[in-house]
Amino acid sequence: MYRFVSSIIVAISICTVTATIPAFSAPATPASSATGPQMVQRLSVAPPVSAKLATPLELAIRVSSPDLLQELYFTQPGEESHPLTITRRAGSMIYATVTLTVLGPVTFRITALFSDGGISITNASTTVLLPDAPPATLVGDANFQQVRLGLGEGENLYVLHPQAVYATAPDSKIDVKRFARYRVIANRDSPAVEVTPDGSIRSLRPGKAVVEVRFEGVVDHVQVEVEGAD
Repeated sequence: MYRFVSSIIVAISICTVTATIPAFSAPATPASSATGPQMVQRLSVAPPVSAKLATPLELAIRVSSPDLLQELYFTQPGEESHPLTITRRAGSMIYATVTLTVLGPVTFRITALFSDGGISITNASTTVLLPDAPPATLVGDANFQQVRLGLGEGENLYVLHPQAVYATAPDSKIDVKRFARYRVIANRDSPAVEVTPDGSIRSLRPGKAVVEVRFEGVVDHVQVEVEGAD
């Protein structure tokens, strides 16, 4: 049902990383509008000071023309916009549940479409904290089960991309690269690789190695093989 694309981009700064809220599709302008979409100021959101990662959060959204409201959309960094299901209403207050999947300071967007062709967009910020329970699963690298490196320039470095999945949000694969801890598991031989605190693996010599990825008490291992020069 939705086809127009918003060009509004919100820059999110978490530590030194900038995240961008992606463009999104939304329903076509209601047929009752004769002049096309019109930006209006009809929304306000008062988010909590903090929220828990991967934990459903009820948002209270004040809408100045609730009888005209047709659709609500939610956008957060790293995800496409999606419709919100309204859980309850109380006068001008609209309540809907969202699940935040980015750790640290985060800004999200609420977009509302109205039957008279009005469009309202508001941004809100909160700080997302770790939940009480650890993740159900941790994948040491989202791309490969085994990493192969060489010794030459351009083939001697790989950056891990670990992802966590929580039981409270089983469909969300959460990027925990900046929060995981990494180490090369020692063996009797000189290590074939080294790993930095940001998850970068660099080859040192031909051989095999195992890199441990740890996040909130959950561990996964990534196999690494370094091939010698031809």
